[in-house]
Amino acid sequence: MTRPRDLPYGESGLELRRHKRRRWCREAGCPRGSSTEQIPQLPAGARITMGLLDAAGRGRRDAASTVIQAARDLRLSWPTAMDTFRAVAREVTEARSTRL
Repeated sequence: MTRPRDLPYGESGLELRRHKRRRWCREAGCPRGSSTEQIPQLPAGARITMGLLDAAGRGRRDAASTVIQAARDLRLSWPTAMDTFRAVAREVTEARSTRL
């Protein structure tokens, strides 16, 4: 079971719990041994949902607020909020360069 962080909801927030299936490899030479299932909104090893990361990046772009405000609003660290903003900014600049 994992407890990834997701978008805040209300004053008390939500606690997301995800029960993942673990699959074991029966091959003797398997380097991994086991793996857990993944979904697009929560890739393997992720502790923050893609929805929360998307909201952080696009919210800064659309609301024209600062990265530190996004971090505070969504309870993220500054480096995480900045990484999401960079990803969204990269999408915008690449889209503009392909139109030229």
